[in-house]
Amino acid sequence: MKQTLAGIHRFIKECMKTLGVENNTTSHSEKYISAIGVFISMAGCYQITQYSLSDESTHLFVASMAASAVLLFAVPHGALSQPWPLIMGNILSAVIGVACYKFLGNTLISACVAVSVSVLVMYYLGCLHPPGGATAFFAVTSGADVHTLGFDFVWLVIAANIACLLVVAIVYNGFFHWRRYPAHLFQATDAKKDNASIASAGLASAGISEEDITVALQQTNSFIDVTPDDLMAIFESASLQAKSRQAAQAALNSKKPAKKIAFRRMYSRAG
Repeated sequence: MKQTLAGIHRFIKECMKTLGVENNTTSHSEKYISAIGVFISMAGCYQITQYSLSDESTHLFVASMAASAVLLFAVPHGALSQPWPLIMGNILSAVIGVACYKFLGNTLISACVAVSVSVLVMYYLGCLHPPGGATAFFAVTSGADVHTLGFDFVWLVIAANIACLLVVAIVYNGFFHWRRYPAHLFQATDAKKDNASIASAGLASAGISEEDITVALQQTNSFIDVTPDDLMAIFESASLQAKSRQAAQAALNSKKPAKKIAFRRMYSRAG
């Protein structure tokens, strides 16, 4: 019976891993902070878009910006969430989408070409941003108001929305010391001090440098939404945690012989 239950448990765990279900390590406060940030940014994007597009087009377009907002406020340290992917991923995709509409019209082939070429360009320019695909698709399949704007759509709508998202993300995330945006530029002072002390004890002893982590990421031959800086910080933190645990275990083990000796002395005196 126990073996059967253990087998069922392993099967469920494997199914969860296959589906991508992982333990959520974020706190309740972090979840609410992310949700509030998305709410503020979406309110701004919606108001900005209404000035240039009809209500129907606004509803469709803001969906793309909503996807960007999820990345900026729920995953502010992610590689896909940084300013370069946000700005260039959306702008280049919009330019490609408008160009495809002008040359191929509002057709299935045009929409597919716009999205696929956008992904290719974002890959090569290091600005992969998933909502950019939606931006390219929208530029081709949207209504007459967007098509009438032509390439002005890129500046009047896309650039304005990106500016709104960037400003809100930088200011809002800056209120919380454990969140930083952009991830590399605005690091907390305490985190820098901690990383410096941990690095000397962890990474240096292991002989691992940031270049080694970068090479390891390249060898996976697949895009991973994490930066070398974040991997360094995770490794450093894990090294410090391991050293603390080992020190605590060593201290506990050293106390056990002393207790045994004291007990023996008490026993011998009583005898």
